[in-house]
Amino acid sequence: MLHGRSPLTRSLTRRRLMDRSLGTAGAAGVAGLLAACGGQSQAPQAGSRGAGLALKDQKVTFLHWWTDGIIGPGMNDGMEWTKSAFKTRTGADIEYVDGRAGGGLNEKFLAMTTAGTPPDATFMSVVIGRDDYDAGLLKNLTPYIAKTPDLGDKEFFDSAKKFRAKGNETFGIPTMGPESLGFMVNSGLFNAVGLEPQGKDIKTWDDLTRAAQKTTKATGQDFQQIGLLAANLNLAWLAAWLYSNGATITTADETKYLLDAPATREVVQYCADIINKHQVSPKLDNPTRPANARQALIAGQAAIIYDSSSIGLLNAPPDFRFWFLPLPKGPRGSGFASSTWTNFVSVAKDSKTPDAAVEWIRWFTSVEAHIGRMKFRPVKGASPRVKLYETPEWKQWVQENPVLGFIPEAAKLPGPYPYLRYNRIDAELTPIMRSILNGATGVNEGLADAQKKADLIMSEPVRVQ
Repeated sequence: MLHGRSPLTRSLTRRRLMDRSLGTAGAAGVAGLLAACGGQSQAPQAGSRGAGLALKDQKVTFLHWWTDGIIGPGMNDGMEWTKSAFKTRTGADIEYVDGRAGGGLNEKFLAMTTAGTPPDATFMSVVIGRDDYDAGLLKNLTPYIAKTPDLGDKEFFDSAKKFRAKGNETFGIPTMGPESLGFMVNSGLFNAVGLEPQGKDIKTWDDLTRAAQKTTKATGQDFQQIGLLAANLNLAWLAAWLYSNGATITTADETKYLLDAPATREVVQYCADIINKHQVSPKLDNPTRPANARQALIAGQAAIIYDSSSIGLLNAPPDFRFWFLPLPKGPRGSGFASSTWTNFVSVAKDSKTPDAAVEWIRWFTSVEAHIGRMKFRPVKGASPRVKLYETPEWKQWVQENPVLGFIPEAAKLPGPYPYLRYNRIDAELTPIMRSILNGATGVNEGLADAQKKADLIMSEPVRVQ
């Protein structure tokens, strides 16, 4: 989950950046945009001769975290291929600037920007991009998108829209994901107790409880087999549970988080009951609790774990059978739900080559480039572009690894990942939730406290991190 949960704050950088206007800036005039990126599942084509003339000898710096060390084997080679193919098509050079995953990438972006040498294009986390845009650090790409249909909203999952736009202004193009929260189930453990191996019997919270009870083997807090390895409720998981309960984590105008509300109290009480009442999960402070949920799932220690649709990261043996299950509906809900995020690429407000940066983003996020990169990777992955899922390459990947098929389906479910002031609010919320789930704080008391803290943060000026 590479979306920047816990970045460090650098006060000197913050002060300097906060001197900028917090309003969004209008985009500069757009010079002639380039031809679309050729066929979706073929080798790079030199079909953009006009583009090559326009961009020849220009250089675009691109700050990113797509390396073997962070994403996995084959990514370095895939990124080199992407850069080489772009130069063949346009004549422009790409200079990669490596950054650390999560908040570390934005720390580097802020440092480069403060030094007067911002990258032309940069990866952006869903929990950081809006704050950077509000602080005047990212370019409004709407004028480019208006002249470039292949960057339009219809090209991407609806769930990728919310956190890369503000009103009618768009400042990010989806590139990484979709990734959706849900549960992983150990199909072998389900089958052993007569449950449908893919969890198809689980459609409600009550069904989830029964499945967890059926797969639990324990005496008190001594677990031989964990039915549902419950995790703490961070802001993202709280949002996912709320969507399954027919509610949202913010008001419609996104000015207030709804933490002390009836639907939220139901969610938190249910999650506490999983641990304390139904006793299908060890307490969060149980010293024998597995430290790694995925390893516990693979080893047969747990039948169900909190996880996400990034199944490529599971690193399970070839014969291990598992499945992904979205959150089933709660008492106020109407069906399955999740919380989905898609990281994106943005152009720095002070980019020296914004036109070339946008054309790089068009190529980098294209279906053709995605398929090209995947040829270098042993584990195939998804793309935010909906047209990928119509290609023969994707259909072949699903045939080889059927669980990939749930990724686009989960991304269509409600709702989007929370993003406004995420890092600050999550830092306040997480210890409160941990205390509630451990039984040390009451649900009403804890959520009232969380609401006060969130209201205060939302009332303050944005802080870039």
